[in-house]
Amino acid sequence: MSEENENKNVSINVEEPNVPPAPVNLTLGNLNNVKNLVDVAITRGAYKPNEVSTVGKVYDEFVAALTNLINMTNANANANANANESSSEPETKNV
Repeated sequence: MSEENENKNVSINVEEPNVPPAPVNLTLGNLNNVKNLVDVAITRGAYKPNEVSTVGKVYDEFVAALTNLINMTNANANANANANESSSEPETKNV
């Protein structure tokens, strides 16, 4: 076989239909389920001993981010509740 035949690049242009991407529905509950799955996998010894430290590091980062997200969500919910309470209070006018 000649070198010319071995190094041919072929490009194909494929037109993709204009289909909008499916909406992503990832909730805090889903993320918490992932955390629980990793917990179970570690408990059942699904990882080799040399993998546990890497898995643990990723797990710790994931849990920290999840905790931060939960705290931010709770803070936003509390701020919205406080804003709604103050806007629903009747105004008093001094005459």
